[in-house]
Amino acid sequence: MKKSIISRKTAIYTKNEIKDFSYTSPCGAFCIQEPHRHTFYEFTIITSGTCEHSIDGNQPFFLSRGDVYFVTPQNIHQLSNLPENHQHRDFYATTEKMKEICKAFNFDFIGELPKLAPVFRKKLTENQLVALEEKATFFNPNLYTFSPEILEDIHTSIIADFLGIILQSNHEKRNLLPDWITTLVQRLDSGDFILNSVEEIVKTTGYAHGYVCRQFKKYMGKTLLSYNNAIKLRESVNLLKTHSVMQTASILGWDNPKNYNISFKKLYGLTPSQYRKSIQDENA
Repeated sequence: MKKSIISRKTAIYTKNEIKDFSYTSPCGAFCIQEPHRHTFYEFTIITSGTCEHSIDGNQPFFLSRGDVYFVTPQNIHQLSNLPENHQHRDFYATTEKMKEICKAFNFDFIGELPKLAPVFRKKLTENQLVALEEKATFFNPNLYTFSPEILEDIHTSIIADFLGIILQSNHEKRNLLPDWITTLVQRLDSGDFILNSVEEIVKTTGYAHGYVCRQFKKYMGKTLLSYNNAIKLRESVNLLKTHSVMQTASILGWDNPKNYNISFKKLYGLTPSQYRKSIQDENA
């Protein structure tokens, strides 16, 4: 189910590869996944060892026991082992299942998760980790023989647990931000500034340019320009489903499609044309 090889291309894992609700993957030293994306949602817990993880071309971050990450069908990610072995457990959910589970939450998970995935950082408490690991053992046919209906319910509760953790982490992070940054991030995330320059965005805050840029980088971990560009590029992923590369670049304000291609490949590891072809191949 998991591919653990060194490669420069971007692979696509389809829902046909979801043979189980969850999967435990041991990785040897210096094991490197190829950059890939899924047509389903994946929630992962590191259960032992250490590794590096990168989403959408961002700087890799270290993970160890208890750390959690997730990816959506819109994200491209890569997991790389350090000299020490590591083991992780994946939990999968199709888009249809995610929509069903998300109805219980007063939050637009389907719309927000692709944006939250690259910046999400959370280490579970030992109690949280043990509780999830215990639930995961229910899928082991050597230990239990539950009916498919019961396993479906257990799977739903696990994904709901993950969504609760993500929602809580998001609230905690927003509560730590100055009010003006919270407002700015909300407007950026909603696409209000998708066609604006950094100078135009800064003017809406009422603060000096240098102050805004320094504070934004301090609290958000990336520059205002890179944050807004990532939003533009995520929007371009949606546009590429129905528009050509040239049309997409023009709609989002890239005067030179070449610059759009460079930015897209830097973030996602493949060109817009390659991404568009992968979508067409999926639907063929």
